[in-house]
Amino acid sequence: MRLLTWNVQWFRGLDGAVDVKRVIAHARALIDFDLLCLQEVSDNYPDLPGCDGANQALAVADALPEFAVHFAAAVDEVASDGRSRRRFGNLIASRYPLAWVREHALPWPHDAQTAQHPSMPRVALEALVLAPTGPLRVLTTHLEYYNASQRLAQAQAIARIVQEGAAAARYPPAADEPGSPFAAKPHSPHAIVCGDMNDAPGSATWHALRAAGLRDAWSIAHPGQAAPPTFRLHERTLEESPIACDWIFVSETLAPHVLAVKTDSETTLSDHQPVWIELNLG
Repeated sequence: MRLLTWNVQWFRGLDGAVDVKRVIAHARALIDFDLLCLQEVSDNYPDLPGCDGANQALAVADALPEFAVHFAAAVDEVASDGRSRRRFGNLIASRYPLAWVREHALPWPHDAQTAQHPSMPRVALEALVLAPTGPLRVLTTHLEYYNASQRLAQAQAIARIVQEGAAAARYPPAADEPGSPFAAKPHSPHAIVCGDMNDAPGSATWHALRAAGLRDAWSIAHPGQAAPPTFRLHERTLEESPIACDWIFVSETLAPHVLAVKTDSETTLSDHQPVWIELNLG
């Protein structure tokens, strides 16, 4: 099974062009993915640089007709016309059927530091994937950039979500009538958490996910080797140094099945680099 994660910066390359199709085509050229997790997908934001205001989640679905595509808005606000909505968030596209999808609003605590920088709400999108070898949970997110306390609170919330999912697999609820909201639903101890965490390996954010029993997939595939930068590698208008902030974590149950984890350090189709994982689940 192959999963690719990428913060696509509303599909805007460093050449300033916004093009959903070329980003999806490049991702497919990197690896024949079964699951695609994207961050910074926009809908009705014509004021973003290069954007025409199109619903980019629908454009992804058009580019991947054989995939189920689900979008979760972190920001969901009323546009200036007072009627339409503007949305910005994360997306999961799956070649495999999905049993259920959940959108988790992440904590957005405010303190004195909040007033010093811009900020926006964040969301985690979780799906129960019915892979041929059995169900597993996939969660993708995009954590706070400026405020470290917000980012840590969000990582801790994701850790709780992962732990709750594992507990549901151990102690599933009693079955109810089919067709009812209480009807039995599949659960799984296997989990993948991926996305733009806006922090470095070994940080408090990283340790918060490790505390949930998750393993850094790059460290599994490349023991003792530092992960390559995935942000500010080519786009250097910000003063900070390049950072490896786009991560893939796996549950302990999946750790023995990690075959490869790779990063495309060459592409400039976003201000982030794509990262992908291959697992042998046979």
